[in-house]
Amino acid sequence: MKRIFVQWGYGAMTALLIATIGLAVPAITTPVEAAGPRPFFQLPVACGETWRLSTYVGHDDYDIDMFPTEGTASGRPILASYAGTVVSSSYDSGGGYYVKLSHGDGWQTLYLHMLESPMVSVGDVVAIGDQLGKVGSTGSSSAPHLHYEQLRDGAKVESWFNGEPSGITHDDANYSVYRTSHNCGTPHGPLWNRVRSSAGSWGVSSELDGNRALTGTAAASLPNGTMHVLVIVPNSGIYHRVRSATGTWGSSVRIDTSGYFTDVAAVGMPDGTLHMFGVIPDSGLWHRVRNTAGTWSSSTKIDTSPIISDVAAASLPDGTLQLFTLVPGWGVWHRVRSAAGAWNTPIRIDDNGSISDVAAAGMPDGTTQLFTLVPRWGVWHRVRSAAGAWNTPTGIDPNGNITAVSAGSLSDGTLHLNTTVYGSGVWHRIRSATGAWNTPTGIDFNARIFATYTIGLPDKSLHVGVLVNTA
Repeated sequence: MKRIFVQWGYGAMTALLIATIGLAVPAITTPVEAAGPRPFFQLPVACGETWRLSTYVGHDDYDIDMFPTEGTASGRPILASYAGTVVSSSYDSGGGYYVKLSHGDGWQTLYLHMLESPMVSVGDVVAIGDQLGKVGSTGSSSAPHLHYEQLRDGAKVESWFNGEPSGITHDDANYSVYRTSHNCGTPHGPLWNRVRSSAGSWGVSSELDGNRALTGTAAASLPNGTMHVLVIVPNSGIYHRVRSATGTWGSSVRIDTSGYFTDVAAVGMPDGTLHMFGVIPDSGLWHRVRNTAGTWSSSTKIDTSPIISDVAAASLPDGTLQLFTLVPGWGVWHRVRSAAGAWNTPIRIDDNGSISDVAAAGMPDGTTQLFTLVPRWGVWHRVRSAAGAWNTPTGIDPNGNITAVSAGSLSDGTLHLNTTVYGSGVWHRIRSATGAWNTPTGIDFNARIFATYTIGLPDKSLHVGVLVNTA
């Protein structure tokens, strides 16, 4: 049965932009092997650019037409969305000039309607981000755009980018989503940490993990004053590092050997336990607990949805754990784990299908603060009262270039929000205990930051971690 993805929004965002380009896809057959794990595909366009991904009635399931949100489309570089080998580079009356790549283990990608002859030939080996050609309108096309597909064992499937489903799954309606490119070269990493003292002064950033291959990070604090940092190393697993209450860092220890995690979240609970949540594409959400003695439990799958892209968690003084999962095209889902360890049923609390990132923080007054990022529209804020009632989302930062968001709280009742702005770095904003927001302040101007964590410690210091793309 087909899933119908409807794009919702706040106010003017309810208007859908519709693609109206028609094409005939070239009949290209290439022998493939049984599909292995999904490659970590990226958008086939320049790093940091936001593009509209569209489809329309009769376009065929999973076909994507891509249009830049700024500037003209014609002549834009078309990049390899993952490393591979060129198996087709030619012209077709339907697809125009096109390229097809094989990524091994049965995975392939297809790029159509290039402006002119492709820049690669059959047999060429390309790296992720290598240019294949230029956006055009050759073949059966009425306007410049890039038609893109991902294939598994020769059959088209939903495209994923940066570990997240695209949301383009059917041709039962005209609809669009917006995605920002992280095709910035590979590998990612390393991780840097910066401390804001209880007095509000910022220290100097220090390299916490020099591994250049890191793709994700999370952090949590415990009542005993320790800080816990998790990082994702592709094809290796998740690593854990502890900072003692006196400020001494321990060694990094691998706690999960699965190499397929694309997102991770961590939260410390009032009872001294540490909870980790990891997203594995096509599998679901996995949960693991570290007890007060420092021993980790086995991983347990707590959500079987194969299209979760992002996860966030927050703890409250009453011992409940607030869990948020993002499903592209569907919105944000909320689940509560009681102090006794029982999970309730997930409830969708935001049906905006364009949300690309989510962050959460639990407050001393028992409220939960939720932040969602909508590409081109900025950051939205929502509060869950101590009694469990949600207010209406409010736009608090209209910057359309924000690419990531993280949040943390301090025991003095302040809430700290950090936003990553493409090409500008990380901006810090504080919400006082009375609910008033100050003006954002730039705290790190490295233009290559792509992910952050924000965590408050019992001593009222704030730690901000940033992953910096070194490619």
